[in-house]
Amino acid sequence: ERYYCIYRTASGSYSFFPTATAILAVPFVALAHHAPAAAAWVLPGTKRALSDRCAKIDDAPCFVSGARARGVLERAAASFYAAAAAVVVFFSLRLKLATAAAWLLAALFAFATPVWSSASRAMWQHAPSLLFVSLSVLFLQLADRRRLAVEYAAPALAAAYICRPTNALLAAAAVVYVALKFRGSLLRFVLCGAASSAL
Repeated sequence: ERYYCIYRTASGSYSFFPTATAILAVPFVALAHHAPAAAAWVLPGTKRALSDRCAKIDDAPCFVSGARARGVLERAAASFYAAAAAVVVFFSLRLKLATAAAWLLAALFAFATPVWSSASRAMWQHAPSLLFVSLSVLFLQLADRRRLAVEYAAPALAAAYICRPTNALLAAAAVVYVALKFRGSLLRFVLCGAASSAL
């Protein structure tokens, strides 16, 4: 259990890690769990083939049972969040650079850093954290054009913190940045971030 970072108390078993990553995996698990039934409903002829090829959970075909299937699903979810982070980085770079330079740097971010080799390989805290940090940077850059974007950066930073508590250092740096550059929006920025973290 030490490997899985689970600790037990009298009231139950708990993970050392925040639950945000597990919550962000729910849409992928739900999709995989209900995809066979949806396919059989849309294409009735597939019902028997799906029943033969898919594992069964509660007498219904399901794509996510078995260790290998869960591993594929986990990798798909992590890859989605890592790819989304790379797209957000591209748009963030595009605000300051030419399109070709933004493509090149976004590709370097995606494939020449641990984004592809580590963050997208399993549903750890890394990929969702990268996405929310990237969103907060994009919103802070957009704040030069639209002041309201400062408030949008706060929930993104709060989500990054909830995914990975070490992002508190980035949140503190963002507060200093907003205080220096957008002093009039600082209180709203802090309140939006605190309210989002409390949820």
